[in-house]
Amino acid sequence: MDSNDILDDKDSGPEVQINFPSSVMTRIEEMMGGTEQFDSAEFDAVAYINRVFPTEQSLSGVESAAARCEFHLAGVEHDIRRLVRAQAEQRDAGQQALLEAQRCIGELALQVADINKKAERSESMVREITSEIKQLDCAKSNLTAAITALNHLHMLVGGVHTLRAMTASRQYKEIVLPMQAIMEVLQHFECYREIRELSALRDQVTAIRAQLAAQILQDFKDAFTAGSKGGVSHRTLSEACGVVDILEPRVKADLLKWFINMQLQEYEHLFSGEQEYAWVSHVERRYAWLKRHLLAFEDSLAALFPHSWRLSERIAQQFCQMTCSALGALLAARRGELDVKLLLYAIQKTYNFELLLHKRFTGTDLGAEPLDVAENKPDTQTELGDGGQGGAGGGPGPAGSAWVGLIGACFEPYLSLYVSSLDANLSELMERFIQVLDM
Repeated sequence: MDSNDILDDKDSGPEVQINFPSSVMTRIEEMMGGTEQFDSAEFDAVAYINRVFPTEQSLSGVESAAARCEFHLAGVEHDIRRLVRAQAEQRDAGQQALLEAQRCIGELALQVADINKKAERSESMVREITSEIKQLDCAKSNLTAAITALNHLHMLVGGVHTLRAMTASRQYKEIVLPMQAIMEVLQHFECYREIRELSALRDQVTAIRAQLAAQILQDFKDAFTAGSKGGVSHRTLSEACGVVDILEPRVKADLLKWFINMQLQEYEHLFSGEQEYAWVSHVERRYAWLKRHLLAFEDSLAALFPHSWRLSERIAQQFCQMTCSALGALLAARRGELDVKLLLYAIQKTYNFELLLHKRFTGTDLGAEPLDVAENKPDTQTELGDGGQGGAGGGPGPAGSAWVGLIGACFEPYLSLYVSSLDANLSELMERFIQVLDM
């Protein structure tokens, strides 16, 4: 490219005043070899020309110098135009990049919106599925409850017929488990009491239980009543006790009350108030009768009843209560026949018997404390002066024992006889002592 082409390019377009940045101006100054002297307000063009062309001979190179300047100026202008075009192209590229970025942002926003819509649809579907699962779970629970209720109802209906047949045939051993199962089923149906059919079944079960209670009590009465025909075997009675345990507590209490009273009928007859051996002088016979009776009972009848019923202990307890009441009534009626020696004898025998019961039934409800007194404690009598009156030699009973004093309480109102005897003997001794001193 020559200088004319550059000049043509220079004149090809309108002149535009361009303000270049300081970096561009610095570069131009470097290319021009410095322009500070031309920009200075004190710049003198004539002096500068004279300095460049100091002689006339140097003027011969004016044209070549001017050509070099024009060529250099054309190059600078060409560079400026190139930079301007590059700047314009970069601006267009930046604009296009900005538009492209905006387009991408728009597409991204659309994608995000689409994802949000899909997420909302998914959440809605999940809620619907969860709701359906909850409904299915509720339906499953209801179905399970219905099936369980139907099974229980089937067990209840079949169990009622089975219980009725077993009750009639006295299959007491086989009744226990079905009866317990039916009671558990009835407990399950407790919230459905208003249903008429279930109420009818409940009433039938109640009637069967009442029939069982009456039938078992009658079986025991028939088995232990003299002269009864067609008595029930002891094995059947033993199995019936298992049924009594699952019936109402009142049934067991009634059966035990009747049986214990029946066991003590002989005792009531032998030692009634009209009998010779009822008086306190024969109190030891009462206790001997219970010992023999308990031994005979445990050998023959104790196996009929569950060990947890503690029949021997219950019989002994009832015996003590009856004896205390009977002796109390006799002492009140025949108080004039009672003396100190007889009273102390009865107290001693009673105390020894109570210790025996305490040791025999240690660990049960009545005898919870261990026994620390020998069973066969010898009877002792203490002579009180010359009157020959005896006293009880037994020490205090085991602490906390419910047996000691269970019979002996009937003698407490009459201990004043013993106190009066002690006072009389003491007075007699004092008088003798005074007489000896006077002599």
